[in-house]
Amino acid sequence: MELDMARFRAALMRELRAFFSEHSFLEVETPRLAPYLIPEAHLEVFSTEYFRSGSSVPLYLVPSPELWLKQLIPGGYGNLFEIGKCFRNDEQMGTAHNPEFTMLEWYMLNANYRQSLQLASDMLQALCAALAGTPGADPASIKRASQPIYTVTVRDAVREYSGVDLAEHRSDGSLRHAAVQAGLSVGQDDDWNTVFDRLMVDAVEPQLPSDRPVVLIDYPSRVSTLATAAGGVAGGAAGGAPSRDTEYQTVERWELYLGGLELVNCYSEEIDPSHIREFFAHEQHKKLSLGRSEHAVPPDFPAIFEQQYPACSGGAMGVDRLMMALTGRKRMNEVIFFSLSDTISRR
Repeated sequence: MELDMARFRAALMRELRAFFSEHSFLEVETPRLAPYLIPEAHLEVFSTEYFRSGSSVPLYLVPSPELWLKQLIPGGYGNLFEIGKCFRNDEQMGTAHNPEFTMLEWYMLNANYRQSLQLASDMLQALCAALAGTPGADPASIKRASQPIYTVTVRDAVREYSGVDLAEHRSDGSLRHAAVQAGLSVGQDDDWNTVFDRLMVDAVEPQLPSDRPVVLIDYPSRVSTLATAAGGVAGGAAGGAPSRDTEYQTVERWELYLGGLELVNCYSEEIDPSHIREFFAHEQHKKLSLGRSEHAVPPDFPAIFEQQYPACSGGAMGVDRLMMALTGRKRMNEVIFFSLSDTISRR
């Protein structure tokens, strides 16, 4: 990483912390190692062992601090944020990925995803104003990031950029056929979620406006997440996988894109313990069916939501990608020290 990039990175970290502190968030530092993880079928994890008195205890590198931060929320700490390293295995290395990366995660109490969206908008404006003259900043990129956010629903974006109306294709086969008609390559056994991901990656994301931040909002409820269902309507496994004969439903979730990079994923957080247990079971089953590594799950995690857990909204942002977006750099290894792809190539 060049010296100007190192200086910009230091300034970015300083301004992120200043912004959240000024908005009454408490910064915390939670463990990178955990004996269990929240199950997420699409993620592969790094595993290791702690040796003790001739025996060993399996441990995992956290893919996000969600596991710990959600346990702190009932403790009266108020709004929380953390900036730290996270780890995801079996992911490509290159332009916008590194198995070890820096994540900012926040939780705003008594708030929903719309209020978190306003917070993210204010954050971008504050960062652009503070960092515009910093060595390494790209004026065109700063100008783009400071534009008002363009917000569009996922359904409208998919319909506009592929011609497919998700509400009209609620079965696996119907959505597969529609995707093929739209010119996408999908497998004959791909399920609804897999085809939806293909529509997003191949049809929607490449065509999103690049001259301003873009938010895709109100995701289909059958995409399994720990987001609350829109309007309080339950959508299956904690918002995921409703029955095929239901009406099109959404969850309170948005993702922010800037300069072609996905930067932020945000929910109104699910706090119904029964839905969280359903989510755990759904994701564990799917994780094993995909051949992902099995890991322990926190046995008492859903129980923390059973008593006086406040409504809240959580957002997770890739800091390395944000730095790319503000400096105009095209590869992640230009904005981080010692990317794994570079260090492995030296072996």
